[in-house]
Amino acid sequence: MGGTGPRTQDARVLVDHFCSLRRRILGEPRAWSTDTTLLLGLDGVSVIRVESLADGTRRVHLIAADEAARACPSCGVIASRVTGLAVTRPRDLPYGERRLEFFWHKRRWWCRESKCPRKSFTESIAQIPAGARVTARRREAAGNGCAMPTRRSDRPPATCICPGRR
Repeated sequence: MGGTGPRTQDARVLVDHFCSLRRRILGEPRAWSTDTTLLLGLDGVSVIRVESLADGTRRVHLIAADEAARACPSCGVIASRVTGLAVTRPRDLPYGERRLEFFWHKRRWWCRESKCPRKSFTESIAQIPAGARVTARRREAAGNGCAMPTRRSDRPPATCICPGRR
């Protein structure tokens, strides 16, 4: 008896379904390495999905890809228990002619160090620190004199270093 009949295939689908549910519930990281993640070039996060909205905006859904994102900011212990989820919307540099909108699906972790004053925390990476509303590269570009396009002007100044805006 080989393992290729319809019942075996149904069992494999069921096992795959339960494994993905287990990953979602327990917060086990999945390896996401796609060309889209490489194109984005934001270290520490991976692209899980991109949506194209009616107005041309691209909504990019991200998850943390760096294990260090699970480290407690107070004591440095790597967390192993997820207590919840949070979605943040950090702003980044413009890319091409259309707007990018990030949705970072962050996990809230429970610090397992009993003496740590911080009991829970959300994931953070160097490019998007905890509580940041903009990415580090957007903040750096703004500090270098790059004026982000506003509603009053469609074009950035000639000194703009934004990728895709030259």
